[in-house]
Amino acid sequence: MPYLKDEDKNSLVSEISGEIAVFESFKPEIAKSETKEDVKNVADKIKAEWLKSSASISRAEDKIVTLKENQLILEADAGSAGIQKRIDNLKASGKDAKNYEKLLSDYDKKITDAKRDVKSANEKYQAISTTASEGEKTQLMKDKDQLLKSAQKDIRDAYKIIAQGAREDFDRRYK
Repeated sequence: MPYLKDEDKNSLVSEISGEIAVFESFKPEIAKSETKEDVKNVADKIKAEWLKSSASISRAEDKIVTLKENQLILEADAGSAGIQKRIDNLKASGKDAKNYEKLLSDYDKKITDAKRDVKSANEKYQAISTTASEGEKTQLMKDKDQLLKSAQKDIRDAYKIIAQGAREDFDRRYK
């Protein structure tokens, strides 16, 4: 399972802890500020640091969200294998499995769409680090976020398909 590796986790935690330490270092400077100009200078430093640190935090968030989506896709693939096993068992016992085959086809289509979106989002994420223009980086981030939202929707829809199929199967069996 693609959980966050300890080295990645430690790296993210130390990076974020470093960002927190930088902001903590501004406390004495704030306390020493006596004039409006002193406060403005410290505020400008904090703002500049915030802009830098927000990129680090965004990278950490992106890594975790992408990992989560990959995990959901792996679990969905396992669900697909379970449905296929059910179809094979029905066919082996001479029963009609057309409803399950359609269900599996619809389910797999949604999961395939989600995989494509997550892969594209990963590509956008990789492109962000090589892009120089802030405008392009912002657009890539927006595109990546949209792709991840689309993948999440596809995964939810796939599970809804399974839930609906299970309800219909239950109704067929226990009428």
